[in-house]
Amino acid sequence: RARLDAYFARIAQTFAPPEAVSSLLVTHLLVERPGFVRAVASVSRLRVVLPKPKSVVPAVRSEVETIAPCAELSREMFTDPDSAVGFLEAHAAGEPVVLLDVGGYFAPSLSAVAKGFSGRLVGVVEDTENGHRRYAEMQELPCPVVSVARSPLKDPEDYLVGQSVVFSTKALMRGRGDILPGRAALVIGFGKLGSSIARLLQAKGVQVTVYDVDPIRRTHALSQGFAVAP
Repeated sequence: RARLDAYFARIAQTFAPPEAVSSLLVTHLLVERPGFVRAVASVSRLRVVLPKPKSVVPAVRSEVETIAPCAELSREMFTDPDSAVGFLEAHAAGEPVVLLDVGGYFAPSLSAVAKGFSGRLVGVVEDTENGHRRYAEMQELPCPVVSVARSPLKDPEDYLVGQSVVFSTKALMRGRGDILPGRAALVIGFGKLGSSIARLLQAKGVQVTVYDVDPIRRTHALSQGFAVAP
C-alpha cells in the first residue's frame, strides 16, 4: 500500500492537468484502490466515486468516503438521458467535468449530457475493452474520449489480473479439498485477459480448452497449443 500510494502521488505530481476540472470516477473499490482515488482527488475536484457493484470491499469504501462521497452505480442510471443529466447537475453543476469510466457506463447518454449539462463536458477516459467498444459504436462523439484499453501499458495489467484469477481459483479448489493440476478447464474468451488466464492455467498442468466467438481468436488459441471448443 505504501509503495502504491507513493507511485500514484508521483504520477499525480508529474501529470497535473493544465486547467482545474471536476471529475466523476467509476472504479473498483479493492484493497489497493485508495491511493489511486487520492491521486485523482489531488489533480481534480473529485465530486463522486461510483463503485463497480460487484467489486466493493466495505472497509475500502469506508476509507474512500473520507476522500469523496460514493454513490450507487447501475447501468440504468446512465441509460436514461434525463437521469444522467440530473446526476451530473446534482454533483457538478456548471463545472468543467471529466468522466473517468470503467466499462462504458456513460456511453448511452453521453450525447444528451453534452447538450443538456449546465457545465462543460471536457471528455471521457475509458479503461476497458468493453467500454472502448461501447464508445466506438457511437456514430459521433460529442467530446473527446481517451481510451487506454488498447494501450501497451494494459498488457502488464492483464497478466497480473490473470495471475489473480488463477490464484483465486486455486484457493477455492483447495478450500474444497481439491487441486488444480491435472484438471480440465474451459476459458471463455481469448482476448488479452482470457489468453493470459489460459496460458497461466496451462503452465500449472491444467488441460485448457478455449472458446471464443471470434474465429481469428480461435485460430490464435489453436496456434498456441490449446484445444478449441466448436
